[in-house]
Amino acid sequence: MTTSMTAKQNGRLTLALGIALLVMGAAGWAASVRADEPAKELTDEERSNLEKQAKELKQQAFPLYRDVNYTAANELLEKSLEIYRRLYPAAKYPDGHLDFAQSLEIQGILLQKLGEYGRAESLYREALEMRKRLYPESKYPDGHPDLVQSRDLLAAMLRARGQFDKAEPLYRDAIEMSRKLYPAAKYPNGHPDLALNLSNLGAMLLRRGEYGKAELLLCEALDIRKRLYPPDKYPDGHPSLAGDLNNLGALLDARGEYGRAELFYYEALRMRRRLYPADKYPDGHPDLATSLDNLGVLMQKRGNFRH
Repeated sequence: MTTSMTAKQNGRLTLALGIALLVMGAAGWAASVRADEPAKELTDEERSNLEKQAKELKQQAFPLYRDVNYTAANELLEKSLEIYRRLYPAAKYPDGHLDFAQSLEIQGILLQKLGEYGRAESLYREALEMRKRLYPESKYPDGHPDLVQSRDLLAAMLRARGQFDKAEPLYRDAIEMSRKLYPAAKYPNGHPDLALNLSNLGAMLLRRGEYGKAELLLCEALDIRKRLYPPDKYPDGHPSLAGDLNNLGALLDARGEYGRAELFYYEALRMRRRLYPADKYPDGHPDLATSLDNLGVLMQKRGNFRH
């Protein structure tokens, strides 16, 4: 039996120690701020150190997020957000700050993963209001990509909670802004953000059973992505394109148009087999499993048990 550490284990230990030191430092700083309320004016050096610390905490949180260690990642992001609140107080920064808004949304995404939807919604709304001040219509008549993202994130969270009536106007605002930001005259092939907004609303309307409205949006999203990801440049296809094909298959399936649904399901499956080959994904891939499951259920509905 050996007790020596592998390089990976040693790296993880180093990461863990670094995280612990960062959290301890941030916690100590936060405690001192609370004890000294109202907080004193920061020197340039203090501000620089705190900005560095906030960014380091976020960077340390990302590998934990990828490893699905959401609780540990959340602890780091909470400390980072505390620092941003100290760096950009409303009294001195009435419009907020770009880094602050981004931190609010990152924390919101993590809280949503943890199922804390109420707290996530609060942070998403705070980020959206901040970005409205940072990108006022008077200076940004066509809007701003960050505003589109804020609306889309909040809408997706409300959709996950089943609050479709609240999510829909946010999705539609995001689509309207994306159309202004990426007009066909300048973007003849469309834009990934517009396709995403269309697809998201279409998928939600599909869940609500509004098949006609959903079909229009999903078809437009699919058309854009076909232009963005043509076979000559993307011979294996693209995950977003496969997702649109699958969504349209699901819509036709729900309407009972099984023959047409099968065509879309099969096309999505073939693309996902190319995107996630067994030699690179020996354990498979969730999207591939979804396609197989959708097609299998459809075959059962049609009484075809041999495929």
